Amino acid sequence: MSVKVSVLTTTYNHERFIAQNIIGVLAQQTNFAVEHIIGEDCSTDGTRAVVEHFQQQRPDIVKPILRPRNVGRRANFIECFHTCQGDYIAIVEGDDYWTASDKLQAQADFLDANPDHAICFHALEHRYEDKSQLPRINRREQARYSLRDLLDSNFIPTCTVMFRNHLFDEFPAWFNDVPAGDWPLHMLNAQHGDIGYIDDVMAVHRTHSGGVWSPKPASERRQSMVSILETFRDNLDPRYRPILEQNIARWQFKVLNALLVEGRYTAAGRYGLDLLLRPDVPRVEVLRAAGWSSQARRLRTAS
Repeated sequence: MSVKVSVLTTTYNHERFIAQNIIGVLAQQTNFAVEHIIGEDCSTDGTRAVVEHFQQQRPDIVKPILRPRNVGRRANFIECFHTCQGDYIAIVEGDDYWTASDKLQAQADFLDANPDHAICFHALEHRYEDKSQLPRINRREQARYSLRDLLDSNFIPTCTVMFRNHLFDEFPAWFNDVPAGDWPLHMLNAQHGDIGYIDDVMAVHRTHSGGVWSPKPASERRQSMVSILETFRDNLDPRYRPILEQNIARWQFKVLNALLVEGRYTAAGRYGLDLLLRPDVPRVEVLRAAGWSSQARRLRTAS
């Protein structure tokens, strides 16, 4: 039987998490064949041993790529992506896991029934490993989205996505320049169809100290958003440029606010000055973002 769904996992130093990840894939109840492509990027802990254990138990499904040396997240992902044989690809990163045994069946059925959709995703539970916050459920209000909706921010959690394979042949050169790979991937896929949402909680996303994104300060995370949006602006269809310019400015104000909240006043001053000197950025908005409300009011009155 040919593979219908390929599950793609990249993992590095996920010894505490990877077993639960693989078990969630093996628990899937489907009427089609599934493969689990695992890119093990030469971890320094016991991740590889766990992956090899499951490969020995289920060689028909668990198909690891065991790196002799660390190649990095992006290169690891791209090779795993091109290894996938299924009609559809679902992603679950090594520190996340699935909680519903019918997840793959539900999403494959959705894409089968909706040929005008390139992507579908679903609700999930967000858990904090340090217990600093209570678990929360991430849901969406709409059942259908488009590429235009993705121009603002990435609302598709990686561990919830399934998309059609072979929508494009190669990743563009700019894909390697962005600080996060999931949002650009969704953007590439969304150029070929709509995005469907299933309002069922079928996965858990972990926030933990070993994660790549969450430990960074807010200012760095927001600056990454600016960088990604600038890459989209420079490489996507020109008709999206005005929307992207607005979104870039909005996220730049968020960077400025975050720098002030973090007490990085010198960096905030430099960042705010750069914005003030740009002719395409409203000065009143920069002052407001910096918290200088009285100056902003005077400038607005004078103009």
